[in-house]
Amino acid sequence: MRFPIHLLVCTVCLLCAACISPVPRFPSSTLPFMGPNDFAGSYKPRPYDAVIGGQASYQGTVIFANLDRSLLQPVLPPGFRLANNVRGMSVHPVMLLYGHQLNTSWLILGQPIPIGNDYNELTLLIPFVQSNSGSRWHNFAVRMYLNDVWAIWLGNQFFAYAKEEGSFTELASQIKAYVSSVLYLEATIQTIGSWQSSAQAQSSLPNYAAMQTILEMPVLGRRELGDPTPVCSYFEWHYDQALVASAQSSHRFVQPFRAGMEAWPALGWVSSVPGGAFALKDIEWRIDHPPPQACAY
Repeated sequence: MRFPIHLLVCTVCLLCAACISPVPRFPSSTLPFMGPNDFAGSYKPRPYDAVIGGQASYQGTVIFANLDRSLLQPVLPPGFRLANNVRGMSVHPVMLLYGHQLNTSWLILGQPIPIGNDYNELTLLIPFVQSNSGSRWHNFAVRMYLNDVWAIWLGNQFFAYAKEEGSFTELASQIKAYVSSVLYLEATIQTIGSWQSSAQAQSSLPNYAAMQTILEMPVLGRRELGDPTPVCSYFEWHYDQALVASAQSSHRFVQPFRAGMEAWPALGWVSSVPGGAFALKDIEWRIDHPPPQACAY
């Protein structure tokens, strides 16, 4: 019995169609690293070192990925926009930090006083954000998830960091973040390079110096409830004892972190920008309270 040729063709077509994933509406693969040289504008440098505030050591990763600009603009607070890309690209970076905050301390007259707990933290920032009427860059704090209620209160009360309680699981390179037992983000983060000092990394790791510059930019926070006045602050980073290695990451947003992110879960897995993921050890940070006049637009 001969098999009808038109049925064979249709069968092959159906099998091929089943193997081909649908084309996403927005790009889930990322384009090259974009740093300060790629955007119009500038930022106001931190005017002085922290005197009274907080201090900790960060051990974790800083990850850059690019998403379509149309996905990011709805996440920004009213009156703010993404800086213009001088290369005319349709994507814009986002920055994920996941790691452990260790050796937490109060900072009194420049001296650390050990107090508080170590905790895990996942932070999502959008860098190169400007006021609609200005040209100064800020890193907008989209959300911070962490497992320390005292740090949540302090971050929201004084800095408007949009912190919420979260829990985390870590298994080898697999990381999952939960909110009220609901999975919000999962990631695979791998260290792929050898550890070296921060001074060595500045010359050997592409984009590492640009990452440091971006971290120096003031953080823009805005409360979702209550007083909507933006609050801006600086993290003061110390790299004297830091170790750095190149890394790579793939992650997916399972749930929106806040209003405006409803389309993000449909992206599926998003890769880090080539040369735009860094594993870090023993980087000390400080933050001044009250924050200096960082909201300079």
